[in-house]
Amino acid sequence: MQTFDDLYYREPYAKEFVAYPPSCEPHDGGYAIELSQTAFYPTGGGQPGDRGTLTLGEGEDAVVAHVAEAVPGKAEDGSEEGVVHLSDVALPVGSEVHGALDWTWRRDNMEAHTGEHIVSGIVHKLFGYDNIGFHMGEKSIEVDFDGVLTAEDALDVERRANAAVRTDVTVRALLPTPDELEAMDYRSKKDHEGQIRIVEIEGVDTCACCGTHLSSSGQVGLIKIVRMSTKKKKTRLELLCGRRALELCEER
Repeated sequence: MQTFDDLYYREPYAKEFVAYPPSCEPHDGGYAIELSQTAFYPTGGGQPGDRGTLTLGEGEDAVVAHVAEAVPGKAEDGSEEGVVHLSDVALPVGSEVHGALDWTWRRDNMEAHTGEHIVSGIVHKLFGYDNIGFHMGEKSIEVDFDGVLTAEDALDVERRANAAVRTDVTVRALLPTPDELEAMDYRSKKDHEGQIRIVEIEGVDTCACCGTHLSSSGQVGLIKIVRMSTKKKKTRLELLCGRRALELCEER
C-alpha cells in the first residue's frame, strides 16, 4: 500500500539527496538501481519519471550514473513497490551516493501537472465534464474530456486558468482519512485500495492525484491552450504550461 511518505512527496523541491543502494541489477543493457531513499519521482499517474545523476565519490575518480528514468519497482506479487532508477552505470551496493535531479525537467513537469489540474478543474466546474485521459509528453500535455467544447469555450477556460495563476492560491497535498474522504467533493473518484492522496488548489480544483505539484498556482506562470480537437462528443486540449508556454510566446 502506498503511504506517500517518499522523499519526492515530503520534499518536492529537493534537488539533491544522499542515499545508499541496497541493490543494483543488470537491466536491458544498463542497470536497475534501488536506493534507501530517493527524490526521483517514478513514472506514474500520467507524469513522466524524473531524470538526473547518481554520483559515487568526488573529483576525477567520481563514478557518475546517468538516470534515464525512474520507474516503479515490482514486488513478488506484481504490485508496485519502491522506485527503480534505470541507469547506464552500476553502483556498488551499500555505497554512499549523491543524487541530483535534472531540475529543469522536474520543474517543467510540476508546472505542467499543476497547470493541467487548473484547466481540468475549471472545465469541470463550468461544464461538468470529466477528465477521461491525460498524458504529459516531452513538452505539451494532452487532456481528454467527455464533452464538447467550442473554440470560444476553450478561450474562456484559458483566460480563467491564467486568472487562477495570477491569484497565486495555495496548492496542498492532503492525505484524508476514509471518513474525511467520504465527505469531500473531488475529481477522479476511482476504486483504490489504501490511502488516497488529494491535491487541492484553493478555490479552483480538488482532485485525487499521485503526482508532484507546485506549492502555489502562481508558480505555474502561464497556461496556453495550443490545440483543440473534438471527436465523438469528446474534446482533447493540448496545453503548454510555465516555462514551455513562455518559450512559445518568445518564438512568436
